[in-house]
This record gives sequence, C-alpha cells and structure tokens, in this order.
Amino acid sequence: MEQLVYFDEAGCMSFEFGEGRNVSRYFIVCTVIIKDTLLIKELHDLRLALVGSGHRLLDYFHASEDNVPVREAVFNVICRHDISIQASIFDKHKAELNIRSDRFVFYKIACFSHFKACSALMYGNDKKTLMTFASVGTGKEKTIFQSAVRESIQKTGSNATVTTDFRPSHADHGLQIADYCAWAILRKWERGDDRWHKKLAPVIAFESEHWG
Repeated sequence: MEQLVYFDEAGCMSFEFGEGRNVSRYFIVCTVIIKDTLLIKELHDLRLALVGSGHRLLDYFHASEDNVPVREAVFNVICRHDISIQASIFDKHKAELNIRSDRFVFYKIACFSHFKACSALMYGNDKKTLMTFASVGTGKEKTIFQSAVRESIQKTGSNATVTTDFRPSHADHGLQIADYCAWAILRKWERGDDRWHKKLAPVIAFESEHWG
C-alpha cells in the first residue's frame, strides 16, 4: 500500500500585525502520515454516531470551530491509531523583509523547509507516497501554491515516487485529521495552551521552529 501523507497549515500568511488584527504570530506546516486507513473509516463512523446522538455538527470536522465535546471525540479517535505527525513552526516576527512582502515566497520557503527537514520520515521507506494537500487559494493563486508544493517535493524527494492530490478539506477525512493536528500545535505555540497538544505528543515525530 502507498504511504499516505496529509498536509495542512495553521495560522495565517499575513504580516499585518497590530492591535485588533486577527493575525497569528506563528505559521505551522503540518504533515500526518496515516499508517492505518481504518482511522479514516472510524472518523466517518464517528460523525454518524455524533449526529445520531443529537450533536449539532458543521459540514465537516474543523478543529477551530468544533465545540469541545466534538473535539474530544475526534482527538480520542485520532489517538487510538498509529500515525506520525511532523510540524514545522515559523515565527513570522523573525521573517526577513523579502519574505514578508510576498506570501507566495513565504509559502514556498515554508514548504521547502518542512519537506527538507522531514524527508527521511516522508520518503525514507522506499514506498510510493500519496501526498494529499488541503487546497489553498482560488483560481490563479491555487495554481501558484500547488506549483510551490510540487517544486519543494522535487527538490527534497528526488529519489522518491510521490503522487500529489489537492482537495478541499471538507472532501477528505484525512485532511480533517491533519487540520486537527496542525490546530493543536498552533494553539500551543500561539496561546501557550497545550491541552490538545498533550494528546498528540506521543505520535509527534518532529516539531521544530525553523527560525529559532
């Protein structure tokens, strides 16, 4: 079976800091290697169970917007399975000026840095790898972001066989898992709240600040 890797980000790419602005200090690039597809089925079954028990859900699992009981249930399912999480942390306060002025450059650098740091985990087992990415941007922007991802993979996984797929998060439970993992890691770095991060800590294989 192909190695399944799901990719998502947390935080925003804006550098317009200031009081009253909803702009994150940190930007997180997160990949999740799912070693057992039963996890994806169980997340689907969880949704059916939650709806059946009267919970009001969004269109799909989304960590920042789901209520606490739903979050607890989703994290409980995720933590029962054999996964591997890799996270790269970028403190935007430390970004150079040329990066701040172009979010496409920033995104490309973030992707390349993450794939380079985690290449042994993502490409090192001689398996074919299917990497699924949460879609970013619309129209021409989407094409530019996808090109940045593909270029980063080519530079860091030259001997690997990697297939890429780009999908909206609501269309894939694997991406919703990556969203939950990225959100928990961002919350620790951004707010100092490690409640949810502690649940994932045993399966976090890599978590590092690149501009530290």
